[in-house]
Amino acid sequence: AGLVVSGQFESFRGWREQSKREVWQIFAKLDADLGDRTRLVAMGQYLDRFYELPNGIPLDRNGNLVDVAGGRRGFIGYLEPFNRSRGGFGALRLE
Repeated sequence: AGLVVSGQFESFRGWREQSKREVWQIFAKLDADLGDRTRLVAMGQYLDRFYELPNGIPLDRNGNLVDVAGGRRGFIGYLEPFNRSRGGFGALRLE
């Protein structure tokens, strides 16, 4: 019988405005004898990832806003865009 657990945490403030990143990840595996001829293996993983997307409405050489398709709200960098992913998996094996 045995247990393995591993984890990761990353926090990066970014090298420019709105480029912060945080990642959490954990993995666990359990291997257990349930009897003379029965064994259980269980494992699972979870991930939580958050990334800010650097942005800024483009300016021309005189510092004036450049027209973008859809106006300010249509620009991908409008406000504080980010990407967040969460997920996991689990598996069981009985022998």
